[in-house]
Amino acid sequence: KQLRNLEYSVRAKPDDAGLRFLLGFHYDSLGYPAEAVTELPRAHNLAPDDQLANSLLEQATTKAAKTVP
Repeated sequence: KQLRNLEYSVRAKPDDAGLRFLLGFHYDSLGYPAEAVTELPRAHNLAPDDQLANSLLEQATTKAAKTVP
């Protein structure tokens, strides 16, 4: 339920880099790397100097590549 609330918050404030990062982080940590790879570039575009977001994007991209058959 909390993840859905966060998704709603991102839809309500699509230009909030922090919310997008948080959503990407939770997608990644909950085992949804493909969704994280979709969300984290959006956070990066809004805050390109955020090194943590860039690092998490690299990590999620690696995970997503491993899950594709």
